[in-house]
Amino acid sequence: MSQVSKIDQVSINIDADINSLLRCLSNKSFSNKHSGFALIIDSNKRLQGIVTDADLRRFILANQRSPKTILEVINNNFISVQESDDRDLIAKDIANQFLNSKRGWDSNYPVQFIPVLNINGIVIDIIDAVDFDNVIEKIRDIIVVVGLGYVGLTVAVALAKSRFNVVGVDINTEKIKELNNCKSPIHEKELDDLLKKYTHKNLNFFIKPQEIPRHTGQSHIFILCLPTELDINKKELNLHALRNFINTLIPNLNQGDTVIIRSTVPVGTGSEIIREIEYQKKWKVGSDFFFLHAPERTVEGNALVEIYELPQVIGGATSACNKKGLELFSEICKIVIPVSSIETAELIKVTGNAFRDYIFAFSNQLAEVARSYNINIDEVIEKSNLNYPRSHIPSPSPGVGGPCLTKDSYFFTETSSAINPIIAARKYNESVPKQIVNQVLKYTPRRNLAICVGLAFKGNPPTNDTRNSTNIEIKDLFKNYFEKVLEWDAVLNLNYSDKFHFANNNLKGLNLLAVLNNHPNNIEFAQEVILKAESTSLCVFDPWRLIKIEKIEVNSKIGHIDYLTMSMHKYYEPNIF
Repeated sequence: MSQVSKIDQVSINIDADINSLLRCLSNKSFSNKHSGFALIIDSNKRLQGIVTDADLRRFILANQRSPKTILEVINNNFISVQESDDRDLIAKDIANQFLNSKRGWDSNYPVQFIPVLNINGIVIDIIDAVDFDNVIEKIRDIIVVVGLGYVGLTVAVALAKSRFNVVGVDINTEKIKELNNCKSPIHEKELDDLLKKYTHKNLNFFIKPQEIPRHTGQSHIFILCLPTELDINKKELNLHALRNFINTLIPNLNQGDTVIIRSTVPVGTGSEIIREIEYQKKWKVGSDFFFLHAPERTVEGNALVEIYELPQVIGGATSACNKKGLELFSEICKIVIPVSSIETAELIKVTGNAFRDYIFAFSNQLAEVARSYNINIDEVIEKSNLNYPRSHIPSPSPGVGGPCLTKDSYFFTETSSAINPIIAARKYNESVPKQIVNQVLKYTPRRNLAICVGLAFKGNPPTNDTRNSTNIEIKDLFKNYFEKVLEWDAVLNLNYSDKFHFANNNLKGLNLLAVLNNHPNNIEFAQEVILKAESTSLCVFDPWRLIKIEKIEVNSKIGHIDYLTMSMHKYYEPNIF
């Protein structure tokens, strides 16, 4: 707290004369500059109002004379705060008063020096609003996250957790209803708890961005997390959702607003949007509005951990745009990496996913080669990687699915050469589900009943996302060959309230158990199924090598088990166990 003598230097009794007020306005402030700022107090030292140099100028211009008494120029509509050790609470109080007193945000800080009052209304300190600049900015700006899927909802919650004022927008009315009831439509660790903590406080949800209240001078930061999809048949990118929203957004943009694209887009998309905004609004990017590409890089199921831990790449149209991005993402990310252009950031995103798709194709083709010789591909990869710095081969998988890896390689098609190894790798990964089904059919001459376990596109970290899941593709292919195909997923729990629904019923005639994703609960489920199954022959397809087939308990009525991985086949009889 400041010394009382310094407060006295800028304090004057309400009954004092004008000359005394002028002398007070000339005193040094706490920043050792002429304050131009006077506290008007009563005989009990309670604050009654404030007078500034600006108040004097306005009075003289309006009345063409100097004031005769302090009462003529006193400003009773002043900003003050109650004493508190909570800086966030003080900043929120200041920001709310700026809005509610109609002082607006026409300058960075409409009021710079703010008195701190005790319970009796006596000034005990004066704070400089500039010292609260970061916290006030969080409250001043409204962050509007558009599209509340896996990308948008997690970034909205992370920003709310960092004390920003966040609004989520989605056209799905049921989703908005769920979120306003603090229920998450996606499976993400701790997400429901965080929704309960911040929803209806500094996190709110709307159907349309036009519904969001905007005060004079407030800036909006639009973070666009809209789907950019791929037409599976035509292999064409669909940016309709993003482009349609941009067309709706442009007429409602205010000067000072920021647009951040978080969706994955073809290189050059951001620059096209900037040109459209500049043309329609007659603005200049970097001064009238700000634009960045800040691609999502987290993994589903662990996004609320990775969003803080992983480096965030930002590419702004200008250095001023990059500064906006740094200020925002530095609050939620440990490392923020500015790059030289929007196009660089766009390419970084698709490069990361296309590279992963490419090397997974290598592993899957390697598994196909190993399968020809019944070689354990896990041993090949493990021993190849072991203590060898130039070998980083990933494990193969039953197809490479999900909403990102299945489409991002196609973002290169317009700019790359006719001979395109990236697309060749993608097409190979697309062929894997049929390869798997053909492999399994060799060991299932009887095809009465099949159980497919794990339909989400991945199981670890857990998710309920089935978009472009190769596991569903494999399950649907099996339906062409088996009389009946049942399905179960540890997260989705489709159609069954009891996770051991199958295990607690007669599984007579079970010919195939396919464990398609690597959720850890699949091990327990598979054990129960194998224990209850009654069949002369059972094929267990276990591409993730979750089941220790040599140690698992087996129903004595099972004649034999064909155990398949991505590359190997093993034959077991019950008397071995």
